Amino acid sequence: MEGEAPANTAPLRVDLVPGTKTRYSGGGTSIVQLMMVDQLQKPFPQIMRETVLTPLGMTRSSYEQPLPPDLAARTATGTYASGKSVAGRWHVYPEMAAAGLWTTPSDLARVALEVSSAKAGKSRRVLSQAMTKQVLTQQSERFGLGFQVEPGTGRFRHGGADEGFQAAFMAFSDTGSGVVVMANSDNGFLLFDRLIASVAAEYAWSAFKPEPEMPSAQVDVLMRLKGVDTAAWARPNSNWA
Repeated sequence: MEGEAPANTAPLRVDLVPGTKTRYSGGGTSIVQLMMVDQLQKPFPQIMRETVLTPLGMTRSSYEQPLPPDLAARTATGTYASGKSVAGRWHVYPEMAAAGLWTTPSDLARVALEVSSAKAGKSRRVLSQAMTKQVLTQQSERFGLGFQVEPGTGRFRHGGADEGFQAAFMAFSDTGSGVVVMANSDNGFLLFDRLIASVAAEYAWSAFKPEPEMPSAQVDVLMRLKGVDTAAWARPNSNWA
């Protein structure tokens, strides 16, 4: 928290009035982690296992850092954009709440199903119906309490990234429909929007609005298919397929 060795981050300090601006705050999430540990007097992985993971049947998920050998044997190796593997296969994060979840797409999809059930008043395994509605209500800019939300559509989502890993989560609270995609590569995000849009089209999600395609993603695919010279002269959004 103080940014002292062996920490590789700056000290955590409040530099904005809370609630006035939306921005990513791994440090703020780490403070919440510490508050939970201090209040409940239990290790953070145990808190999350007892209150979230076990109730939702997320049997292949853990916040343990470092992972015990039996879980470590099941994991993928993180990969940089260059194709080089992360040294040691992955990093160990003391910021467990912000960066320490090990999970699978199937396990994470259980969260979407639970949010949908809780919103409808059919489940209280983790959150009450009232709190779930707060989670899905826009609080600041495009975010609810944790998820990015789109008012009027029931759509909620979140992305994730650790060194060598990428993930994206998107679902609809009214139906429980959703998709989770993960990649053990820093290049994963280049494919995620296309994969999600393809799933939405296959299942005819009428409320789905595709994200504008990133020019960098277009150029990356073009470079892989037709070479660097062609990609260098490409005009984003042109019909180069």
